Amino acid sequence: MSVSPTNKRWILHRILWLFAFSYSNYCSLMAQSDKISAEDYIDQYINKLDETNNFDFNQLYDRITGLLAQPLNINEASRDDLQGLYILDDIKINSILAYRAMHGAFISEYELQAVPKLDLQDVKSLTPLITVAENNSLQGESIQDLIRSGRHEIFLRWSAVAEQQRGYTLNNAGEKRFLGDRNRLYGRYKYSKEDKISFGLTVDKDAGEEFFTGSNRHGFDFYSFHFYLRDYSQRLKQIALGDFSISFGQGLIMHNQFGLFKSAYVTDVKKGTRVIKPYTSVNEYNFFRGAAVTLRLAERIELSTFASSRRIDTNLLNDDVPNRPLVFSSIRQDGNHRTLSEIEDERTTRRTTAGSRLTYAHRRFRASANVLYDAFSREFKPRDRPYNEFRFRGKSLTNASIDFGYSIKNINAFGELAVSDNGAPAALLGALLSLSRKTDLSILYRNYAKDYQNLWADGFAETSNTTNERGLYVGLLHRINQQWQLAAYADHWHHPFKRFRVDEPSRGREYLLKLSYEKRDKIQTYIQYRYEKKQRNKLSSDTQIEPLITIILHRLRLNNNWQMTPQLSLSQRIELSFFDEKTKSSGILLYQDIKWKSMESPFAFSMRASYFNVSDFDARIYAYENDLINNFFIPFFNNQGFRSYLNLRYNWNYHVTTELRIARTHYLDIDVISSGNNRIDGNHRTDIKLQARLRF
Repeated sequence: MSVSPTNKRWILHRILWLFAFSYSNYCSLMAQSDKISAEDYIDQYINKLDETNNFDFNQLYDRITGLLAQPLNINEASRDDLQGLYILDDIKINSILAYRAMHGAFISEYELQAVPKLDLQDVKSLTPLITVAENNSLQGESIQDLIRSGRHEIFLRWSAVAEQQRGYTLNNAGEKRFLGDRNRLYGRYKYSKEDKISFGLTVDKDAGEEFFTGSNRHGFDFYSFHFYLRDYSQRLKQIALGDFSISFGQGLIMHNQFGLFKSAYVTDVKKGTRVIKPYTSVNEYNFFRGAAVTLRLAERIELSTFASSRRIDTNLLNDDVPNRPLVFSSIRQDGNHRTLSEIEDERTTRRTTAGSRLTYAHRRFRASANVLYDAFSREFKPRDRPYNEFRFRGKSLTNASIDFGYSIKNINAFGELAVSDNGAPAALLGALLSLSRKTDLSILYRNYAKDYQNLWADGFAETSNTTNERGLYVGLLHRINQQWQLAAYADHWHHPFKRFRVDEPSRGREYLLKLSYEKRDKIQTYIQYRYEKKQRNKLSSDTQIEPLITIILHRLRLNNNWQMTPQLSLSQRIELSFFDEKTKSSGILLYQDIKWKSMESPFAFSMRASYFNVSDFDARIYAYENDLINNFFIPFFNNQGFRSYLNLRYNWNYHVTTELRIARTHYLDIDVISSGNNRIDGNHRTDIKLQARLRF
């Protein structure tokens, strides 16, 4: 194909401009992309979050690991693909897509520096996850071809608590409290190729569960299999068999994939990714088992549909009606089957779920209609509590919604309107605005009726139920220059009806302010302040007339990351918490991290030494910890003491990696740790893990 002289001059000009523009930052970016690992990348990401966010990091790890091994082609990436990177809000995604539409395919990963809304930190974060290539579609390849050149990965892990826990002793009748031993066993096999195909098996036995005996005669307590295929043909966009997760719209009727709420990523409040994803985690509740498919019906229309049926753990009750089947009062989500009572609840109710999503997309506009149906083999009858008055009761529930997204110039509007089958509504409306090259604004309003009923919803909210809440969130991100950045949000909400531990309508507000500084790859520092004010029931000893009291929580954090040498990095944090109620409490956490890793050595380690002094549970402090590959831990700190951990890793070659983790908490002010069957008579707890990873 011939190229006109005008186009030749444009291409040459673009290449020369790209070289000049990128030169000053090239070495820094290249150094980072060469040395980054999934653990380093996720560590950087999570350290920017509020650790109280409740989500499954295994989904994040799987996605990042896959991208580092087989990067996303930025010249093919769709909006859903870019949203699936988790580090871009819609303002930045729109900017990338608009730049590509205007200038054509990217010549280099470092051309991202020319995209108007991306700063240097964005480019550094994206570079390890993307590549620049010609069209690499797998359409037309047979299944046999797809499974010949991908990546196989096997994890084998053992872990246990060194100290004796009460559950492993005999009760007064001479019987075991936990029927199994203290060993936790985990295994996973997964094959994948370029995020286009994956299949695998995950097995897990929790500590205290039986193994090849009793209730687990077939070995492990949990088995999970998945098969996933994407973009196999023009019509078949996605198909999943076995275990999978689903996301519809903004989560008002369905969302069980990774997603953020309030965090230092203040403009990342819009949900959006592929409807169907394979499930590889060990959470024994939050997934579907069956089949799901996305079909392209026409150029602008797609249909996603799924069906799932599996037995779940429920707490059974006798409703005092003779000859009537048992009902259940709650769904158990912990996945533990260690005691006779836990085993009695195991797989006691069949749950059947089905749903569909019809999407129309044209240029900057997208709209979808969603429907979800849930049915149980037994009647769901929550316990009679004031806060359960409007909660779903019965054997089936249907939800429907319409969600949309529209971009015009520097404004990205989105929202979802939902209804449950009792007629109660829920609504979420939001907008992301690019005020200037340096400043972005996010606004989100939600209004969930007190009688809105749902079973899978995970919409933006102060509470986890996506019901009984009205609120307004505003987030601001301002890039002062290449080194300094300011992030802030304000969230005000109102609960029009009772909630758990709140027997009257209540309200609250929360603010966050974060100032961060980064100098190349050498220094990353931030200071963050968070303020939260809300209401809850007064204590029985209170003499005030009002039924509710106001509680206030302050959190102040200073965090530093220092890249001392290419091999050695140091991190420090000091965090303070102040809880103000009738009585005041406070807490402090100090820690020092050391990480060493060299491209020239097969050995690597990370370690932490920390001190904490927290006067009570209300002032507790959370802190993310480095762990073994594909494993995460975010403990909270209460009481007074020291905690330390050591992670050791040895890469025998590309194919084999082994790891050891030892973590120990030593308390200075208590002699008994935890309670019930987890109780330890003593002032220290030691956790040990061993893991092997095989790749081929």
